[in-house]
Amino acid sequence: MVNFASFCKIKPTISLTDFTQEEKRNVWLQDHESILIRQHCQQLVEEVEKYGERQNSTDDGDDDKDTDTIRGLERLMKSETRQWGAYRIIALEEVLWEQEEQYSQGYHDDEAIAAVYSSVTSECQVRAELIAVQDRKEVETYLSDVM
Repeated sequence: MVNFASFCKIKPTISLTDFTQEEKRNVWLQDHESILIRQHCQQLVEEVEKYGERQNSTDDGDDDKDTDTIRGLERLMKSETRQWGAYRIIALEEVLWEQEEQYSQGYHDDEAIAAVYSSVTSECQVRAELIAVQDRKEVETYLSDVM
């Protein structure tokens, strides 16, 4: 279900080319901020790999707990990195083998190359779709709780 706001509000802003250097620094992440974010993400992944997901009590007086999660950071996990790397290598090898075979036979077939690539990456596609379905369920549950 799609909902639109009942009214429209316009907020004037200036073009990026009109920003002062200070305004640009305040708007964009600085290198040290990016580094801190990456370090925090890596630390979170390492803790989850070691201890599993953890619960943090909030200080907002609410009885709910915040859960640290690595959603979106899966590729940083060692097990995921190994698996992703294996798929990448296998796909590359299959494509190179197909290209070599075609070259030795004296023809070129883009569709055949795409097919061997898809034969490896289709499992990744199915996995991504399953994650998307789970994400959608979680969003719907969250929205039904807050509305």
